[in-house]
Amino acid sequence: MIECIAQASALLASLILDATANRKRLYLFAGVDRARFKRIVEPGDQMCIEVELKNHRQQVWRCAGTIAVDGVLACSADILFTHKDLP
Repeated sequence: MIECIAQASALLASLILDATANRKRLYLFAGVDRARFKRIVEPGDQMCIEVELKNHRQQVWRCAGTIAVDGVLACSADILFTHKDLP
């Protein structure tokens, strides 16, 4: 579930930067804070993933994310990541 929030956060950053998908930008996972797991998610469950940009300083992004299943909170976490443009 943490990986889902991290992927959705990187997608949000990409949309904010108006970046197109290419092999020249690499998003790097930097950390996770305040992770809470509230219920078990089983195969077949449909997860609703929501992320919100909390702040962005230089190239470090912090997003808060939640995952709900059937309207019930399953997981929440703050994700930190950065991006690097490759040559």
